[in-house]
Amino acid sequence: SYQDYCKITEMSSYGGIDNLRYFTIRSVEEMLDIKVDNYVVLNTKVVREIVDSLGGIEVDVPRVMQYDDNYQDLHIDLQPGLQLLNGVQAEGLLRWRHNKDYSEQYGMGDLGRIETQQLFISAFMDKVINDVSIDTIAKLVSTVYKNVKTDVSFTEALSYVNYLPNLSIN
Repeated sequence: SYQDYCKITEMSSYGGIDNLRYFTIRSVEEMLDIKVDNYVVLNTKVVREIVDSLGGIEVDVPRVMQYDDNYQDLHIDLQPGLQLLNGVQAEGLLRWRHNKDYSEQYGMGDLGRIETQQLFISAFMDKVINDVSIDTIAKLVSTVYKNVKTDVSFTEALSYVNYLPNLSIN
């Protein structure tokens, strides 16, 4: 047998999406000594669609974020400050690690990136909890459900919509 170390976020590339339950989730369960009931895998297209369908997410962008990668068709150009991000901009915020020339980057590597991602998730949840109707969320679940890989049934996913009014950002 062979053992190597990797990030949780890259584990599915080794076992493949079709083996997510067996490889990735089993590894996480063993590592954290927990039971993972369900999973949802999103692609960046879904993130863009969700943000755009909500009319954008207001985020205080923490720094200059510029990056171009034609191979991935990834083009990020964000300035610091409070702004309404569309889907493409939100994807850029979530994916950015450093400027192409490294003139700007997170001082703590992925930990800084995680903080920015948590900032976005908090702003996203604030909008969903406070500014979006349950009907809109139900339609959103229906629209994007076909673009995710999950072991949660569509009916079960819709049943969670009823819990949104009781959620706290904390």
